[in-house]
Parts: sequence; structure tokens; C-alpha cells
Amino acid sequence: MSADVPEGLPAQGTLADLSIAELLVRLDRTAFSGTLEVTALHRRNLIAIEAGRATKVQLAVPIERLGRLLVEQGLVEAPRVEAVATRQAATGGRLGELLVAAGAVEPAGIDQALTEQVRRRLLRLFLLPEAEWRLAAGTDLLPEWGAAPQGLDLLAVLAEGVRGSLSAEALEARMLDVLAGRTATVALGPDLARLRLTPQEQSACRYLARGTWGTTVFHAVPPEHRHTLLVAAYCLHVTGQIRYSATGERAAVASPPAAAWAPSLAAPATPAPSEPPPTARPTTDRPGKAADETADAADGATATPDRELERELLEVYEHLEERTYYELLGVARDAAPDVLKAAYLERVKRCHPDRAARLGLAEHREKLEAILLRVREAFETLNDPQARAKYDKGLEGAVETTPEQVGAMVDQALAAERAYQVAVMLERQHRLDEALRQADEALRLQPEQGEYACMSLWLQACRRPPRASVEDLVPKMTEAAARVPGHERAQMQAARLLQRSGRGKEAIEHFRRVLQRNPQNVEAAREVRLAEMRQARQHGGSPSAGGLFGRLFGKKDR
Repeated sequence: MSADVPEGLPAQGTLADLSIAELLVRLDRTAFSGTLEVTALHRRNLIAIEAGRATKVQLAVPIERLGRLLVEQGLVEAPRVEAVATRQAATGGRLGELLVAAGAVEPAGIDQALTEQVRRRLLRLFLLPEAEWRLAAGTDLLPEWGAAPQGLDLLAVLAEGVRGSLSAEALEARMLDVLAGRTATVALGPDLARLRLTPQEQSACRYLARGTWGTTVFHAVPPEHRHTLLVAAYCLHVTGQIRYSATGERAAVASPPAAAWAPSLAAPATPAPSEPPPTARPTTDRPGKAADETADAADGATATPDRELERELLEVYEHLEERTYYELLGVARDAAPDVLKAAYLERVKRCHPDRAARLGLAEHREKLEAILLRVREAFETLNDPQARAKYDKGLEGAVETTPEQVGAMVDQALAAERAYQVAVMLERQHRLDEALRQADEALRLQPEQGEYACMSLWLQACRRPPRASVEDLVPKMTEAAARVPGHERAQMQAARLLQRSGRGKEAIEHFRRVLQRNPQNVEAAREVRLAEMRQARQHGGSPSAGGLFGRLFGKKDR
């Protein structure tokens, strides 16, 4: 097998030595064809790859099934999928081909769902604990599986996988190891467009591309933006878009093609001016600050300042922390998503730092950067329904609080949500002690959030021996779940805890809530179905026609 593996690509290894992100980049670079096998906790995951593009993924734990994805994307109704799946179990064949033959969905819909299945399953690989991998070059170990016809670009999942699996602390540790005793210079290349970075991460890449920087750059931005900057830096690192040199030396940087990148990104960093700026500031590791000042000074020397815009921007900057996100964007509290987006784009166009020199406002570039950062923060928060609800709640309770206190409350809510999401990820990796610490941190920051309490209580139960009593946790769990009746994960955790304590009837009520929220939740559907079957036997009837499960998934009478 190793003889067929492309040169420069090892035949096997561990994710501790070569991260999944680095491995995917190497498979892309060598246009690998064959199968990648990743084994974690004695469970095997297979990824079929053709010319560096993923076509099929089989996970040890079957998730993201094709039928569910088709229903989720609105391409077919659930009862139709169930009927075809029943026929498939009896006759064999591929579900997608059977659905097309039955006229339930178009071939293009199957291709779309298969590509999305590959994407979601690849993302799961980023969450695996310590794992071993090996390559079977030129061999498809999933010959019976339907493939995404065009395959999926391996780099397309890189940023999303890194973003969802690594905390700021873990990313910083990796980058500090890379940067030890060295400085870095970014040379942006065509791979940037393939990474599918968020707008904020793209902005962070441009920020890093301004000049040479070192380890302190990650603390030159506000804490809430550090993770974004680190995701951008790590993705640039693994895709080879960073050049390193020993501390004190200047790295040689090849300018990106002018056709592919804006001139401001393609321009090489300019040495710092010989004279200090009018207002002396402590030197930092911020990329290209001196270069920006020099370039802006050169451009702005002949530009006529826009005094009206200058007064407006200075007034905004002076009261930046006092204004609500709605005031910053100039929208009403009930503004719809399309209104938010239009207002955001208008603000970005008006106060973008790249316009500073052209408008004769080069001296205010840093103020424009601060405004733009705050505007982006406002849009990201208000464009996310859950974050917006929490922000609105903070505003309603902040009638007699200072702007600083409002900001602190928002920051605290966002920090709690991040700790909760980390706990979810760690639970999937069976790292229960770490998960509990994160859940408790979320609960400490936002004790009124029922889903945080449910997560903490569930993890406490998971850490106990299988036959140990959990009765002491039941009242707290019931109370916490009652606060969030529409939260799928919280209701599932409450149902499982009640089941474990022998309260089956109470557990079923929570499983029903889960199904009301997500009719495709297989575990909840099974539990409700079993309960209805038991009840039918007791009354001598058939459960097939009635009950919640029957209404959601039942077939029509023939």
C-alpha cells in the first residue's frame, strides 16, 4: 500500500502527529485517490477520495443519513422516504436511486444531499479524540456506497472544522509552537477562496497580511475576537500561506497575483517611517501598522478631507461604547434580517478603513477600524436569533445601568454560550470531566439559563457508575427543563435522566417535546413509539394509527 502513496505523503500516522486539518491539506496537495481510514476508540471511519476531493464518508456511528438530509432540505416528504426505505430493506438497492425511480426526488436533489452528507461527516472527523489513520491508495473501500458526483473540496471544510473543534487556547498553543523564535509574514494565495472563511475571518486574514508579526499579535485584539484571529492564522499556516523567518530577519514574501486579490492585499509591507507619528504610542506586534500609516500618509497628502464625514465619524467614535447595536446600524428594534444586512453593508461601505486615505482621513484610520469592528460585532449579534434574543434581554434589564455594564453583560452572555458549546463538543468526545467544568462555567456566568443547568446535571449523572442513584438530580433537572421546553438537547437530557431513575412515563413527556421540536430525532421517536406500543398492548389495541409518532411518521390507510 505504501508504494502507491504519493511522494511526500506518509502511508499512516496519528492525528497527534499530523492534525486532521494538516492531513486534509496534504491529501489535497497530492491529488490523492483512494481511501483514508481513521480509527478512534477502536471504531473505523472511511473517507473515499478521488483526485483530492471527498466523494463518500462512512462513519463508525451512522449519522446524517441521506433520507434525513433530503427531508431537512425540503426535497422530499418524510412519509415518502419512510415508504421507500421500507421497500429498500426488503429488496435492497440504494435509497437515492430508489427515490429517483419512484419520482420522489430529482437526481440533482440526490447529488445535493450526498455532497452535504460528505461535508457534515467530514466535519465530524475534527471532533475525534486521539486517532490513528492510514491510506489505501488507489482503493475504494466503499464500493457499494453512492458517491457525491463532483466530490467535495477538502479545503472547503477546513475553517469550519477548525472553528468548531478547537478553542482559542488550543489554537494559540499550536501557533505559539510554530512561531517559537520566529516571525511570520502572510502571502495570500488562491487557497484563501477555497477555505470558505466567514467575513470576519477574511478580515482577520487581511489584517495579518499587512506586515510581519509575532506571538503577541493574538493579544493585540479584544478577547472576543481572538478566536476568529487564531482560526484565520491557523488556516493560513496549514495551507502554507505564511512564511516564517528567524526573529529579527525579514521574510521574503511573494506578492499574490494582482488579478486575484485587491491591491491593498497584494501590496508588500512598507517599512516604518523614519519619523514617529504626531502622537507617540507604545510599539506593538500589530501587523503592518507602520506600513498602513506610511501608505495612507502618501495617499492622503493630496486628498481633500471630507469634513462632514469626518465630524460624523468622530462623533460615532466618541460615543461608540454607549450606542446600542441597533443605534450603530441605524435600524429599529424589530428590524428584519434583510434590513439588518442592508444597513450593515451601508455602514461598512461608509466607514471602511481602506477609504481613509482617499477621503483625506488617513489620520483617523485607527478610529475607523474600531468603528468597523464594532459594527461587525453588532451585525453578527443581531443576525443570530439566539444571540439577538439574549442581547435584547440585556437591553431590557439595563435601564439604569451604564454602557460599560451593558457591554459586560453581553460579553458575559456570549462567554457563557461559548463555554456551553465547548461542553457539548467535549461530551461527544467522552471527555466528561472537562465537559462538566465548561458546563458549570456557563451556568456560573448565566445561572438563569435552563439548558446550561440541564447540561451540568446530565454530565454529573454520566460521571456516576451505571447503577448509582441519580434521584438527587431529578428535581433540579425537571425544574431546569421546564424553563426551556423548546430546547431539544435539554429535553433529551431530562428524558434520559428520568429514564435512568425509573420514571418512564415522565421521560416520555420530554421525548414528546423533543419530537415537537425535531420530528427527525430518531431516539426520541423510538422511545415514543415503544411507549405507544406498550400502552396499546395494555388496552388490546394497535398503536400504528394513533399517537404522536403515528401522526408524525405514520402511513396512510390503504
